[in-house]
Amino acid sequence: LARAAARALAPGVVPGLFSIICFSAALTAPAGLAAGWFSASAMGSGSDRDSVSFYIFEAFGACLGGLAYTFLLAGKAPAMGVVVVSGMVLMLVEAGLRWNAEPARRRLLLLVAVGVVLAGCRHADQESRLWAYRGLQVKQEVETPYARVAVAGLKGVDIVVESGFVAGQTPDPATDEESVHPALLSHAQPERILVMGTAGMLAWREALKHKPVLIDIVDADAQKTELVMGLVLAKQSREVRVHEDDPRRFLRRSRGGYDAILQTVPEPVNAAANRLFTEGFFREARSALRRGGVLAFSIPSSE
Repeated sequence: LARAAARALAPGVVPGLFSIICFSAALTAPAGLAAGWFSASAMGSGSDRDSVSFYIFEAFGACLGGLAYTFLLAGKAPAMGVVVVSGMVLMLVEAGLRWNAEPARRRLLLLVAVGVVLAGCRHADQESRLWAYRGLQVKQEVETPYARVAVAGLKGVDIVVESGFVAGQTPDPATDEESVHPALLSHAQPERILVMGTAGMLAWREALKHKPVLIDIVDADAQKTELVMGLVLAKQSREVRVHEDDPRRFLRRSRGGYDAILQTVPEPVNAAANRLFTEGFFREARSALRRGGVLAFSIPSSE
């Protein structure tokens, strides 16, 4: 439903606050009302003490499930697959606990019906994921612990889509040059360069024209880095090193070492991206630069 609702918006448009509130309320209402009705019905014949215990255990289970998915399953198993499997396990456990409380035939039919619905959800998930790439031919898609990253083709160009946003494309000589040369030309001799962000991963070959000694590319998402670098890395280059690390943590360990830092992360539309646009980040970048070093980044604006 959320993916279908997104089709009401123009591709690439970030909805305003009013639209976000309305969409969120409408899309969560069916599940929220159903859960509320179920909870009220389940606790209708119990005591207040039972009601309190129910909510405590429900909250504890939600936290435990969220932690387990975040640290153990995210990026390793499809999200909808986890939902389907965990839903079936819960239904089987509940059926076992109440097998003698209701007719076995009715219980078996209910289990089969729920299994069919969950299997249908898995199919609908695979089909609806493609709605986000209207007009594009999806070549590869990976679900990482940090984002859903896809490479989609359009008229001979490979477009990198990261969590619904276009993060870059290749070949795109004009954008690659703009991402690299203004910053590096403002330095007399950029020997050590740090690159962060998908656009920088696609444009690092332009930096080689300045004959640097070293180019460090850093990103916490190893799966995304492998996918993006595979689009442009025809052969290994001895000047380039790729690091799987949080960019800010990497900066804090690199004090005074770089002539240029190319921060090519998209605009701060969420908290994760915003971490690379804060005063704290700018201070860390300054500490990681040699005297006369350059930090380059971009933010969107009107013409």
